[in-house]
Order: sequence, then structure tokens, then C-alpha cells
Amino acid sequence: MRLHHAALLLPFLAGLVRAETKFVLNKASVAPSLDLVQITVPAGERVVLSIPVLSGNVWFKNGNPIPGANSRVLVIESATPEDNGRYRVGYMGEEANASQELALTVTPSATAAGVGSRLLTFSTRGIAGSGDQALTAGFVVGEDAADASATKRILVRAVGPTLEDFGVTGFLRAPALSIYNAKGEICTSTTTDPIELTKAQLSAGAYPLKPGAADGWAILRLSPGSYTAQVSSNGDAAGLVHLEVYDLP
Repeated sequence: MRLHHAALLLPFLAGLVRAETKFVLNKASVAPSLDLVQITVPAGERVVLSIPVLSGNVWFKNGNPIPGANSRVLVIESATPEDNGRYRVGYMGEEANASQELALTVTPSATAAGVGSRLLTFSTRGIAGSGDQALTAGFVVGEDAADASATKRILVRAVGPTLEDFGVTGFLRAPALSIYNAKGEICTSTTTDPIELTKAQLSAGAYPLKPGAADGWAILRLSPGSYTAQVSSNGDAAGLVHLEVYDLP
């Protein structure tokens, strides 16, 4: 299953820039367990979910149809913990003919908690292979209201071998991770030091990658703009991979 497009907007300071998270969901694959997209956003975030143009769309939350939600776009103007749940679209009004599933978690806002900047994470999983079978996700780094040119530290991980620690089989054994800017230029990690990776994982609250494993990762300092993360098998057999993006403090 491929995630053809997913946009993640990361403003720098809560309360200064309106945050928005967007996802375009695909039709589910034959393995629904591989179709789950997970996002965590702070309260007050605007969440926009959409699907390709198809007929008879009905949005479901936790298996129940959402009254009046029958267009290709579902907008949550200001998310609250009451919006937590699993969302998908039933084509022709049937959940059995459904899109991939998105699990939304809304946390208390960073501003209310007295934190200067917020942490927003994005993750999706799927089968990644070579060539056009690569797993691809897009994310957008938003501008700082005080300094439009300010950069942001981002951690991107392509988790394959470490999934074995969680009892997962059929994982991608050596994920090849690449990040591109809107011009198609490759973005290079600021470090290859595993100690820096450990620090970044701790600050992001991410589970640690297995030491010495061939999982892919990059710590980047990115300017505002659109980016694409791509994971491929680098010529090896296709396998399951978990693609994650973390906004670092």
C-alpha cells in the first residue's frame, strides 16, 4: 500500500501561526492493517481530510457514519480530544468499501500547558519496494510569524529492522530514506552521529531504533516550504516500513 500524498504543516510557535494538518487518503489495500495512518495534533489544530473524487462518499468515525459528512473533504475546524478516533471513508456509502484508516489523537494545546513550542508527529506504514513502489509522504514546514526565514529541526525515520523488536515480520531490511525539497533537490542530514540520533529521539519522545540496525534516519534543519520523504528498498525485496516525521524542540 502506498501513501501517495500526505501533507503535514508544522508552524514553529503555538498561537502565532494557525496550525493545519492535511491528509489525502487512498483506497484501502487488501491488507487493512497496513493502511493505518496515525497523527497527533494539539488542541485547536485545523484538520483537513480528503480523498480522490469518487461517488457515494460517507465519512465514518469509529465505525459510525458522521451525519452530513458525504463530500470528499472532511474539515475539523478546531480539534479537541472529543475528535479522537479512527476515520475512514466508505465508498457508495458502505464502510466495507473503505479508504485507508486514519487514527487521530488530539492532545492539550502546548500554549495552555505553558510550553513555548509544540511537538507534532506524523507516521504512516506500508510496503516499500524499489522504483515506483517507494513509500512517499509529503510534509510542509510553516513560517515563524516573527521570522519568516527561520529554520526548523526535523527528525525523519524509516523504521524497518527495529520493527522486529515489536514482533513484526516481513519488514524492509535496509530502508533507503531520501528527503527532497519542492525543487526536487535532496536534503542532507546535519549529522550521522548515532549519539545525536539518541538525543533527538529522546527529545521527540520517540522509541529508540535498534543500535546498529539498518533503519534509515535523518536530522535536518529545514527552511519553510514543502518537502517529500521517500523510502525505497534500494533493490532488495519489498517489505513493511514505518515512516515517521518529528518536529524537534
